[in-house]
Amino acid sequence: MSNTYKGIAVNSGSCSGRACVISENEDLDNIEICNDTILVVPQSNPQYSIHLFNSIGLVCENGAVMSHICIVAGELGIPCITQVKGITSAIKTGDRVFLNGESGEITIL
Repeated sequence: MSNTYKGIAVNSGSCSGRACVISENEDLDNIEICNDTILVVPQSNPQYSIHLFNSIGLVCENGAVMSHICIVAGELGIPCITQVKGITSAIKTGDRVFLNGESGEITIL
């Protein structure tokens, strides 16, 4: 089993931090984002955008390059990778991950 997953790089840059995986049915009001958080979401959903303000990176399992959340991440200067199949199952909240916004790779450390 590989610790590296590949998607489409949307915003350049790289970062290393703790993952916060949001499930589709999660109560978004109870999500706590810390300074070193990389947000991992199942699809691009504008409701997740508020959590980008305290995040250092974004990974979307499904979503278009020009989706709302990817555009907001770009405006905030946050590295972003989308279309990473199976990533919300592979990564658990609290896992330390490295996001490479140049190559589109996410590595579980």
